[in-house]
Amino acid sequence: MVKRLGIIAITVTILIALYFIVTFSLMTQTVGSSSNTSSITLPTEDTTFGNLFFYSDIPDSLPYAKYKIIADIQNAYIQKKEQINNRPGLSGWSFFYMGLRSGVAENNNYDELPATFTTENLLNRLAYKDTINTLLAKEKNHDTILKLQKKIDSISKYLQFHSFDVIPEQRTNKEYYFSIGKYELKDYATKFFIKNGTYNLAKVKWQHNKNNPNNKSGNYYINKINFRYSSTDKEILIPVNAKTHKVLEILLVSFIVIACIAIIYFYVGIPIQILINISRGDPFSVININYLNAIIKFTIALTLFSLIIPHLLGFILVKDFYNDFTESNTDIVVNVLKSIFIIIGLILIRKAFIKGKNLQHENELTV
Repeated sequence: MVKRLGIIAITVTILIALYFIVTFSLMTQTVGSSSNTSSITLPTEDTTFGNLFFYSDIPDSLPYAKYKIIADIQNAYIQKKEQINNRPGLSGWSFFYMGLRSGVAENNNYDELPATFTTENLLNRLAYKDTINTLLAKEKNHDTILKLQKKIDSISKYLQFHSFDVIPEQRTNKEYYFSIGKYELKDYATKFFIKNGTYNLAKVKWQHNKNNPNNKSGNYYINKINFRYSSTDKEILIPVNAKTHKVLEILLVSFIVIACIAIIYFYVGIPIQILINISRGDPFSVININYLNAIIKFTIALTLFSLIIPHLLGFILVKDFYNDFTESNTDIVVNVLKSIFIIIGLILIRKAFIKGKNLQHENELTV
């Protein structure tokens, strides 16, 4: 029965099913269970963490117009912090999880601004604006009207979030990074943030309940690190100077050129040569089988290289790197399974060529 169905067909079916099962399970995995509970006490002095935990607390009883003004300002701040911490606006490129990034740095990381943009402060400004509007409606003196109007314009500008705007001409401090990836934080509660130009992790120190070990509580503390992290791209960004960036660019471009030549040779040049040999009436020649062997070995080497190099670079370049970060399991599994499919396909083709070669040899002996 198994032979009828085909051992190869069954193997391929199992591998494809495994590919989708593993990918789906990695993408839908959840932390904890109904029997395990955890709670984290957020810092009361959020400025210690560069306002990473800034929360927009606005009373629901406010009139909608005032509620929206405050919500827009505070949400814009939260989004700006999120972008700076997790989605750096950098340009660049990568190859085999290694790359170079650069971009103009933000002059302001917005570490202290929420002290000014609290709900109470904004409500006071709105109340002050209402007071001036009341005075303006009653005022008759032209000069006084102009002064009051200037105050209203100043408050309106403040409330339109202009205080967060960064003038491009002022942003002249360019940053350079060597990137490696893909990496994820091990602990779901750990967060990366920038404060005063330094790179930090907000980590949780857990304490287990003596009476119930499954229950735990934690408090955040700061762990300084010497690299930047982009959670959006899952990249580790190691700061370098402009000169080092240029040297790395030359080295990486040279590596890319060599790698691309090798990839084109093994995946384009050799297959074309095999097709030419087949068109000449010698499809199952030893040289064609050797060509397939070479492609298989190259694919295996390429897969191992893509797995080992990022891991090795993280270990060499970043101290205690694997205490907090790990390779992205989803990306690794997907790429490895893709490579396995390609290798299996090539092995099957090679097997078919070897069988064809043997049959051809048997026919020649018969004749």
